[in-house]
Amino acid sequence: NLKFAPLICPEFVPRVANINQVFNDFIDTRTVVIMGYGRRTETLVSFALGEGRDGLFLNFNSANEIDGRHFQLRSFPVLAGSEQVLLTRKGREIQLDPKDYVLNTSTGQIVLDHPLELGENLTVNYVSEADINNPEIFTSNSLENLFIKHGRPSIENTLSLASQMAFENGATRVLAIQPRPLNEDLAWRESFDRLSKEQGYFIVPVLNNDDFYAYEGIRQAAFDHSIRMSEVIQRKERVVVAGQLQPEQNTFRDSRMRLLHLDLDPPVFRIVQGETQELNSSFVAAAVAGLESGLGNVAFSATNKTVTGFTLGTNRKSPRVDLEPIIRSGLTPIQLNAAGGLVYRARTTAPVGSPILEEPSVQRAIDYVSKNLRRTLERLFVGNNINPELIADLLLQSQNFLDAQDMIESGQALSAEQDPNEPRQINLGVALTPLFPLNQLSVSFTVSVGV
Repeated sequence: NLKFAPLICPEFVPRVANINQVFNDFIDTRTVVIMGYGRRTETLVSFALGEGRDGLFLNFNSANEIDGRHFQLRSFPVLAGSEQVLLTRKGREIQLDPKDYVLNTSTGQIVLDHPLELGENLTVNYVSEADINNPEIFTSNSLENLFIKHGRPSIENTLSLASQMAFENGATRVLAIQPRPLNEDLAWRESFDRLSKEQGYFIVPVLNNDDFYAYEGIRQAAFDHSIRMSEVIQRKERVVVAGQLQPEQNTFRDSRMRLLHLDLDPPVFRIVQGETQELNSSFVAAAVAGLESGLGNVAFSATNKTVTGFTLGTNRKSPRVDLEPIIRSGLTPIQLNAAGGLVYRARTTAPVGSPILEEPSVQRAIDYVSKNLRRTLERLFVGNNINPELIADLLLQSQNFLDAQDMIESGQALSAEQDPNEPRQINLGVALTPLFPLNQLSVSFTVSVGV
């Protein structure tokens, strides 16, 4: 058993380090967890029925003519699930009301009230209720699989839309979780319980505009989850990236919460399924988490980086004198940018006065070193008998690991001692000096008169 809690020392004198070694591709501090609502069913069988009057097939009517209304489905009868009839029009998927068609589930014949127009596509699915609380990892190469499971991105499908925005901004791994409806689980407790068993770092809850009344409570539940899972005994350090309420007061004051500040009057927009839609700040949080997760090194800061995939409604940049009080209050301002938004200053909600706690990149680097040093040492040493040689080797391997990390300025393995009360445990003392981003410049001029 190894007990490890890093001691952060800004003034610690660095030793020569062998940098540029990447351990395990930062996976433990790279995964973005998107929690939101998507399609609540899974498709058992699907029948595609043509694309407008130029491409109809399997038609039936009394005269056996192609009329765009009558279709014969294959492989009937289907013995499980319930039907779902979808019309695709100009790239937008619409679920038809049962009054708009007649479907004979025994023969597989469907008759539409109105014929298909040119370019429209009709699909008949048989679906069943999906396991909506089952977390699943998707990568940038498997985004289409996420859409197959949870549905195409839409303003109502917050899970798919927010995941898409995270990937657009650089995320490589998304853990998708679809909670139960708010009327069944207002604070998403079941989903956070499921998340406790998973690896994930950036926690991003997302709600559509109609459900945004519940955002404050869910955001608080996400923060409580992050604090609990970041305890040493849990070994699953993580942070929350969240949008703001309007107006916003920072009540968190902790390094495990990142709270965005946007000028939401006028609001944020994005083109979704061919139409301009209004987004709330939780979608922008997904984009920011994707940006930060995709940075090449965990010690890199999101400050002065661009997030894309949306348009700020304002055409005005706030002056620095207006932004400084926002930053001091613990919020991360998102400024107007031609490509979307600019992270003016990335920071946690920790109180002003501790650069270590205020900087998200420092928190992430510490979490990375903590997780991976602990895991490396346990793989090497747990199960061996404790003796002076093992303790000396543990110190050496700890130092080798710290010297190889390029996300900290330096680190030193200070001590390794057998616990006086638990003889099967070694207490390891480590000092870290983090790398700090440059946030501002102070320039002084000396002006003289030439002779």
